[in-house]
Amino acid sequence: MREHPDPELRAGARRFDAGEWFAAHEAWEEAWRRAEGARRALLQGLILAAAALWKRERGVPRGAARLWARGRAKLREGAPAALLPEGAGGLDVERFVAALDAALAGAAPPPRIAEHLLPGARREEAAASEEARAGPAPAPAAPPARGAP
Repeated sequence: MREHPDPELRAGARRFDAGEWFAAHEAWEEAWRRAEGARRALLQGLILAAAALWKRERGVPRGAARLWARGRAKLREGAPAALLPEGAGGLDVERFVAALDAALAGAAPPPRIAEHLLPGARREEAAASEEARAGPAPAPAAPPARGAP
C-alpha cells in the first residue's frame, strides 16, 4: 500500500484510508498545533475532511457539508505545503478535494489519501518498501592491504 512520505501526515493518512475518521483527526491534531502557514492550513483541511466524513457517517449531512466547506478552503490554502521538496511528491490536493466532493454528495465512496499521492510520493514509498524487502545493505568491502597489488 502506498503511504504518504511525510511522517507527520502518515499516521493520520493510514487511519483516514481505513475509514477511521475520528482517529485520523486525532493523529493530525498535534502536528496541526505546532504547524504554521500553509502547512497548518493543510493539516486543518485534512482534519476537517475527516470530521466531515465522521459527521456524514453519523447521519448529520448538513454538519458534514459545513465542515467540508471549511475543509475544502483550508486544503486549497495549504496546497503548497502538500508538495514535498525535491520532487518527492505529496498529496494531489485538487484530485483529493474532487473525490471528497463526490463522496459527500453520495456519488462515490470516501477517497483514500494513498490514491491521491503525486508520482514522486509513490516512487519514494515504493523505494522504501523495496529497501525493507531487500533487508540491510551488504557491508562494504575492506580496503586492500597496504602494499597489495
